Amino acid sequence: MTLSAEELAKLIEERDELVKKVLKNDSANPDQNQSSQDFTITDENVEKALTLAKKSRAERIKSLSKYNDIKDIAQNLIGMIADQRGSRVIDIMNEMDIENDD
Repeated sequence: MTLSAEELAKLIEERDELVKKVLKNDSANPDQNQSSQDFTITDENVEKALTLAKKSRAERIKSLSKYNDIKDIAQNLIGMIADQRGSRVIDIMNEMDIENDD
């Protein structure tokens, strides 16, 4: 696949904007207060942004996993309450003002 000069320029521009966005949001970055126009994209900055993005993604996945574990436990407890009362799970959820949107 061959890219035209225009397509390549657009991809580079998009990459640069993403790098700026990631590094600007990095609280450990000493240059975060630097304006986007003054910011120079270097290979080092690209690598740092990729590392930060991967770390952020891993943290997000870990958080989602914890959320799902807690949700599973809560659903099991609600199921146990429903069994004990001889009710439907949806009735217990309504009683507890829990929305059934998942």
